[in-house]
Amino acid sequence: MTGLEIIFAIREGLKEYVDDTKYTNDYLMFLVDNKRTKYIRREYNNIQRPVDEQLVQTIILSLEEIDSSDMPSKYESESDTTRSTIRLPMVIGLDHRNMIERIATVGKFERPINIVSRKRFIYSGSGDYDVDQIFGMIDGDRYLHLKSSSGEERAYDEISFSAVFERPMDQLKYDSVNSDQNIRTFNYPLKKQIADIVILEIIQELASLKILPTDQENNSADDATILNGNNGQQQKK
Repeated sequence: MTGLEIIFAIREGLKEYVDDTKYTNDYLMFLVDNKRTKYIRREYNNIQRPVDEQLVQTIILSLEEIDSSDMPSKYESESDTTRSTIRLPMVIGLDHRNMIERIATVGKFERPINIVSRKRFIYSGSGDYDVDQIFGMIDGDRYLHLKSSSGEERAYDEISFSAVFERPMDQLKYDSVNSDQNIRTFNYPLKKQIADIVILEIIQELASLKILPTDQENNSADDATILNGNNGQQQKK
């Protein structure tokens, strides 16, 4: 389903209950993203199996060389480092791992990049068995840093980043090839059966927020009875 089809289905379901125009497309998609994340975590937290390819998105990130002094001190290396020019999109995190599927260089000879912790990044590439590998580290600001003992990473201008994103529409911010895509044409990465459940849940939750009209007529009658009753008691006295 496209993003627009999902939004349209939610609006159609809400018409009977609330004025759907008070909800923007961005807000409804925000709710869809949150529900999608919930179901993905539920499905993959307790099992070890390949992630459904339909959920995985790939973007291309440009690289730049920066001086090590531009890195936070606890990540500094003895030489310059290569970094993504922009922040990575948010990736869904499971209990024991995040849902990054693959990071690799772009070019004729594609090279996988080994993602390590921030602490290990400082020492990666200095051992006898990892001198020919490229290592990556995602800092607290979601920039990707690369390094290797040979400096090979400096020969690349771009990398591909494949993961399960928290906000799938973020892909459009990075995708220069399909930059003309929007919510109307974007194929939302979610199985149809789960999408149907997500749509129904959002309709039910938003419909439950409907404020019932105040029963002014009955309230007025009750007030009058109370007043008359009090007056009657006063008259008897």
